[in-house]
Amino acid sequence: MNIIEMSSGLGNQMFQYALYCAMREQGKEVKLNILRYKYRPSHNGYELGDVFGVSPVYATRDEVDRMADVSKDFFSVLRRKLGFRHSGSGTVVREEDFGFRYTPAVFALDNAYIQGWWQSEKYFLASAGAVRRAFRFRAPLQGRNLQWAEQMRNCLSVSLHVRRGNYMNRRNFASMGAVCTAAYYNNAVSTMRERLADTPQFFVFSDDISWVKSNLDIPQAVYIEGNTGKSACIDMQLMSLCRHHIIANSSFSWWGAWLNPSPDKIVIAPDRWFIGRERPDILPEQWIRVPA
Repeated sequence: MNIIEMSSGLGNQMFQYALYCAMREQGKEVKLNILRYKYRPSHNGYELGDVFGVSPVYATRDEVDRMADVSKDFFSVLRRKLGFRHSGSGTVVREEDFGFRYTPAVFALDNAYIQGWWQSEKYFLASAGAVRRAFRFRAPLQGRNLQWAEQMRNCLSVSLHVRRGNYMNRRNFASMGAVCTAAYYNNAVSTMRERLADTPQFFVFSDDISWVKSNLDIPQAVYIEGNTGKSACIDMQLMSLCRHHIIANSSFSWWGAWLNPSPDKIVIAPDRWFIGRERPDILPEQWIRVPA
């Protein structure tokens, strides 16, 4: 049996769950560990059940402790800091040890505790159908979100996502943030307009819409506002309804674009994902890379 550790926000949880789906389809016994959210809240916590209604097999605390000494409760963390570690029966496998590159050898693992984000379509491309079936938004759109959705379906819609938020704090700034500059969005918008025969309507998503309005000049822009906290997932749902996409260096808009099933979609993405860390396999080959 393998155990995949769930961590971070919705987009990264989706990558981890997609790896889970791919392993299950290959006949592997695999479970998810969501216990870290009990001790270390992140973003909106574990969201896959509420957003998509998925019901995977979850690992128990005993199963996790038997396999690996990774519990995040206060006393376990303190014990490890003092140098006292338990030897688990399994092997702890970290994505960072593979340089954050697509590593098919992960599917040969057995009795492993798997940590990482696994941000590549290559891990689940053969199981894409199962992943799409799992990631169906369970809540129907209402109110102005429904109105926006109808507008997206009836025009040449392009989602445009600007990620700021925690990318801008000091801890993350040097390694992750400040990648998608105003120049990136200007280039992306120009590239999109060149590739489309008609004039597109840009639907703008951001965790800092006021900054976007003040700093970016986006033509034919409709600003999507009001979906925050537990309802932030609605933004991803709306992104997926657009015909084409300009994404940020964010797993959130990555999935917003990927969930659009159209084979004719145009997806524009930054050519560099993070400043301090390479992600060479994160973008599907057919997506267009624009200098960030």
